[in-house]
Parts: sequence; structure tokens; C-alpha cells
Amino acid sequence: MASSVPSASAFSLPLPPWQQPPSVRVAQYERKKRKRNFDDWGNETEDAGGETTDAASDFTPAASSLILSPNEAHQYRIAGLPFDQELPGGHFPHAAPKDTSHRRETKGDILKGLSALSPPIYPPQSAAHKGNLRLQHFAVLSAILHRCLLQRDYLRAGRAWALILREEYGGSPVDIRYEGRWGIGAEILLRRGRQLSDLTSSSETVDDESLKLKNASGLCFTRKGFEDAKQYYERLIIQHPFRKVAPDATSALHFYPAMFGLWIYVAQEESNAARDALQQSFAEDSSDELSDDEDGFKSHRSSDKRKQKMAAEVRAKELEQAQQIAARMDEIIVSPPYSDSPELLGLRGMISLWIADLFVLSVPQPEDDYHNFNGVDAISSDDFTGSIQERREQRLAMEKRQAEILKSVGSDVHFWKHGGIGPWQVATPHILGHESAGEIVAVHPSVTNHKVGDRVAVEPHIVCFACEPCLTGRYNGCKNLTFRSSPPSHGLLRTYVNHPAIWCHKIGPRLSYDEGALLEPLSVALTGVTRAGVTIGDPVIVCGAGPIGLITLQVCRAAGAWPIVITDINEARLKFAEEYVPGVRACLVRRDQSPEDSAEQVNGLMGEGVEAAIALECTGMESSLATAVHSVKSGGKVFVIGVGKDKLEIPFMRMSAREIDLKFQQRYVNMWPRAIRVLESDMVDLKKLVTHEFCLEDAVDAFMTAADPKHGAIQVLIRSE
Repeated sequence: MASSVPSASAFSLPLPPWQQPPSVRVAQYERKKRKRNFDDWGNETEDAGGETTDAASDFTPAASSLILSPNEAHQYRIAGLPFDQELPGGHFPHAAPKDTSHRRETKGDILKGLSALSPPIYPPQSAAHKGNLRLQHFAVLSAILHRCLLQRDYLRAGRAWALILREEYGGSPVDIRYEGRWGIGAEILLRRGRQLSDLTSSSETVDDESLKLKNASGLCFTRKGFEDAKQYYERLIIQHPFRKVAPDATSALHFYPAMFGLWIYVAQEESNAARDALQQSFAEDSSDELSDDEDGFKSHRSSDKRKQKMAAEVRAKELEQAQQIAARMDEIIVSPPYSDSPELLGLRGMISLWIADLFVLSVPQPEDDYHNFNGVDAISSDDFTGSIQERREQRLAMEKRQAEILKSVGSDVHFWKHGGIGPWQVATPHILGHESAGEIVAVHPSVTNHKVGDRVAVEPHIVCFACEPCLTGRYNGCKNLTFRSSPPSHGLLRTYVNHPAIWCHKIGPRLSYDEGALLEPLSVALTGVTRAGVTIGDPVIVCGAGPIGLITLQVCRAAGAWPIVITDINEARLKFAEEYVPGVRACLVRRDQSPEDSAEQVNGLMGEGVEAAIALECTGMESSLATAVHSVKSGGKVFVIGVGKDKLEIPFMRMSAREIDLKFQQRYVNMWPRAIRVLESDMVDLKKLVTHEFCLEDAVDAFMTAADPKHGAIQVLIRSE
């Protein structure tokens, strides 16, 4: 007799969904999908009681939703399923929502979220970063910092800023460069000193006069605060230098303009505050009644002169600050990427105009001009008449020197023998010489940074400070340039000469006058080596063993270049070069030798498998330039320092096929202070280059010696005692 076997559903739980046949699962899905109000679990269970054919609903607890998280329950509702079933996977049409609640936020997400808050100083919102104590702490600190800055409480803002800097995310410190936050630190450092001073003065007894002077200044910063802010920028510049691999990243290219802008602001605000204090003092003095007698008139005139002197002192101090800023900028914008920065070049142009305005205001007034009662120097129309040179001579400080050391060089000899070089032709009696050093014997009253007895080296430029090259820091291309020794400007080969103070560079006791006179060719060589980009380990060729070539050779060696080959047609000069710079490899080339043969000879001296990366051409000769082009490797550089003919032929296809860069230079720009430091460091020795000396009375013999190759002259000095 056959017996019936009860189904599993009669005494056990139903099979899990993944073990049920596909048709059963689809049927269940279709039935549940047709139900209404499935979000209400109570209604859903009542409706499902009469339709369910299996025991699933009988064995599902009514409180199943309680064991699910809110996110899981939300997924069930989206799928339209009761809580006792499993969520389908794979190709189910209603995919579960992406779960981002547990995704780890990166440092960039955190910073981006903070920067999106409003106001932009990142105060926390009520629901921002809920559940993350570290981010909440950061947001609270940012809010405190924001409120303190708005209330000008820079002491508390400084403490909040310090706590923010100590925070770390993902093991990395907070990057203050993000969204320009680095400016906050400078502002706090600049202004907190004044707040501290105000708090100190309020707690102490201060006399009325001191309080009056303090209020009259109106400055919201102190000098100490500025120095701290400037040091802050200096540290950022060191920590975040410009990198070619990340040209758009915030770096020193952004910090330098901010630092110089702050420097300019402080200098001008201090000067304006000093002028306001003087004006207030003048107004109080003018309130006194003026006596009509002669004594009262003399007293009033004496008071006017005193006021003018005080105003001139304020202006001189401002001029000194402006020149310091300009000198620092000139050291920076000499090379890329700073030489191509529009912000730095624009600032440099503004500083040039600022200095020029101060120079114009420094024009001395006539002794009988005592009608300037307010202390402001009025400039009459007569001060602006005449030629450009006359106006420049009026506003620039003049100096005289004695006990000079002057040097005869190739260009001076060329003027002497041939009567000119290119467009500069000698048409009238002319004084030569453009390399000189000596002692100051007289100083214009407006000069404050030089005094009688100072030892100086003379940079032979005189520029206009008004054209586009001057305003962008490239004064060697001045459109109104006056260069000593180039006609019609007389040179420095004389006992006394007037020269602008700005171009008279002090030399310390470590340097002799002989070395001071050699600063001019050293500046030429330093400019060439710097702009060519010679660095340690670079194989370099120096074409020409004349004075410029020999100095360039030694500068390259000091920069770490190796190996170095120097070429020349004069065997004696090559022997001198080998003694002057030990280890250099000399290459004697013939006049009838082709550039290709000369280049093969040069590369043979470089060493096996080594080609020159940079060639520094110091002769200006066509054959020497062609040899340099054929000697450098593919992608190399040829940098022309020497001066040649108006037109030269170059191996164009060789340069094009091997992508060789060709560059030139015009003397130097902003290089003399660096040249002085190089000499003081003893990294370069120029004294060995002086082979002949003459007194000023024997200047003709000195030129004859320098012009005749048989004398073997390298550098010829002319002394004026």
C-alpha cells in the first residue's frame, strides 16, 4: 500500500530563496510587486496572509525589521520585497543604492569640503562632518580663527592658527597653501605686535606725549611684526621651491610677490605716518603768531629750513628702503622662472617708478626758497628743462673718487686702435675706460648710503629708470643707456669722475682695488654661466682663452662643471689657462682648420662617450661659433658671451637637426652684488690675471702693451695715485 509523504512545508521552514527554483522566485517577485502600500509593514502582512501559498509568512516574525539597519530596510523597500526574503543580486532591475556612509574620506575631500563652507574662512555648519571628531575639531578651530580675524583679535587668532597647523590628516600635516590660506599667517604675524603693544600701554601709565605720538602714527603693525612676517615668507620659499614638474602648484613663485608687496606696503605706510606726524607738528607750530620784526622773520625762516630738513630725512629713509627692496628683487629676477614672472616684473617696475619719484623730490632747492612753509619740496619748472642727461644729473646722487684702479680691456683697445666699434664711433677727443674702483672723496647731500672714504667699484651703466626694459628689471637694455667709455660718454680713465651713487658698489676690506676693477668682467662671466644654466657635473666647452674666457673658465669650474675644454689659437694663452685652472683640457685650433675638425678634436679631449652639454663662446668669431655648434651634443646649448661682427654665418641645419639652443647676452644685469660675494668667498681668484701695471701718465704705453700679442698681456692695470 502506498503511503503519502508530507511536503517539507508541512513541518519545516521554507527553503531559502537562493535554493528555490527560478520560476518560484519570479512568481513571488511578481505577486509582491503588485501589492500596494508596501512601505507599511503592518498592512503588508495583513494583505499577504490570504495570498501566500507557503508557510513563509507564518514563520516570519512580525518584528523582522527591527534586526535590520535603516540602510538595509531602505534597500528592501526599494526592491519591493518583505523583510523575510533575501535581496536579489546580479541583474536585478532595482539595484541597491550605493553605500557611501562608510567610505573613507581622503585629505583632498576634507579640504574641499571645508573650503566650500560659507563664509570662506571655513566656519562649521551644524550638521557638517557629523560623527568625525577630528573634522569637527578642525571646523571649530577654523570658526574661532575666522571670528578672531573679524574682531581683529590677532593674539587669539594666532593661537587658533597654531593649533590648526598642528593637526594631521592621514599622517600628513595641514597644507596651508591650499586655497591661499598661507596669507593668514603673515597677516597675524604682521598685526599682533600692535595689539600686544596696545594691551601693554592700556595696563601701564603712559604720558600724554607718548600716547599722542602713538595715535598720530596710525600704523596697525610694528616693525617687529613685519620682520616676523617677512621671515615667515622666507621659510615658505625654502620649504616650497618652484618645481618644473608641478608648475601650477603654489610655490616660491607666489610667495616672492607677496613678500615684496608686503615690504613695499610697510615702507610706504611708515613713511606716510612719519609725514603725517610732521604735518601735525607743522600745523601746531604755524598756530603761533608770526612777528613782523626782523627777528621773527629770521626765526620763521629757520623753522622752515628745519621742516625741510626733517621732510628730507623721512624721504631719504624711504629711498633707502626702496633701494633695499629693488636690490633684493634684482638678485631674484635675474634667472627663470622669476625672470618671466609678470607679478615680479610688474612689482619691479613699480619700485623703479617709486625710486625715480623719490630721486626727483630729492633735487636740492635754492637757498632763497624759504616760502615752502609746509615742508613739501616744490619743484620749479627750471628743474625740468634741458636734456635728459641734465635732468638725470640733477636727480641722481653724484660721487667723486680718487686713488682709482682702472683696467684696459679689449673694447677700449679697439676704440683706441680703430676709432670705434659698430655704431659707437669716436668723433671728438674721448676718454676711455669702463672698469674702475676707487675711494669716494665727495658725496651729494641727498646720498645717505655712501660717505666720504668708502671703497667702491663702479658699475659703468647709467640708465633712465623710465623705459620698458628698466621698469621690468632689465636695465642692460635701457633705451636711453649711457655706458662709460662708449662714445659720446667719457670713460673712467681719469683721476676724478662724477658717477651716480646707485652704481657705486661698496667693496669690503677683503677685496683690493685691483679685484674691484675686475668686477666688471667677472659680472659678464657670471651672467653667462648663470643664464646658460651650468651646474655641477656638466661637460662644458669654453671657446676663447682671452680675459673673459679665462674668467668664464674659472667660474664654470667653481660651479662644478667637469670636464672642461678650452679652445684658442694662441698656445701661450692655453698654457696660462692650464696653470690658472688645474685640470682643464686645452685644445689648440688652427686658423685654417674647419669647424668639423675642430669639434672632433674637442670631443676627443672630452673623454670616451662624453659630449659637451654647453658651449660658452667668448670670442664672437664666426669660426669659433661654428666649432661650438658642432661640438655640443643633441639638445645642447651654445651661449654667446663674446661680441663679434654685425653679421655672422652659422651652421643652421646642424642646429636645427640636433635641436641646439643658441642664446646671447648683453653685458650683465643685477650681477655686481653677486660678483662681490663670489670674490669674498675666495671661490674665484682674479689676481693672477693681472700681468702688467702702469701709472696714469703712462696710459699710452699700457694700451700699446695690451694691443700687441707678443707681450702676452692678459689684464693691464692703470693706477692713479
